[in-house]
Amino acid sequence: MKAKLDKYLEKVQKAFKSKVITYTTMSKKFRYELEMPEDMHKLVDSDIYINTSNAKGRRRYQTDELRELIN
Repeated sequence: MKAKLDKYLEKVQKAFKSKVITYTTMSKKFRYELEMPEDMHKLVDSDIYINTSNAKGRRRYQTDELRELIN
């Protein structure tokens, strides 16, 4: 399962052409969130990426595909 999650993260990093996108597991509400710098929010398609939380200088997202992997 971890390999599938890592592969999905690589897919997202390639789509945004950025290796700074990571997973965060700090949230009590969500097991995995994609975390990226706040300035990248303009590149995010809000139909696909659902903003789940924000931290100083970072935004966190989930997608339907990520939620399926987690379940």
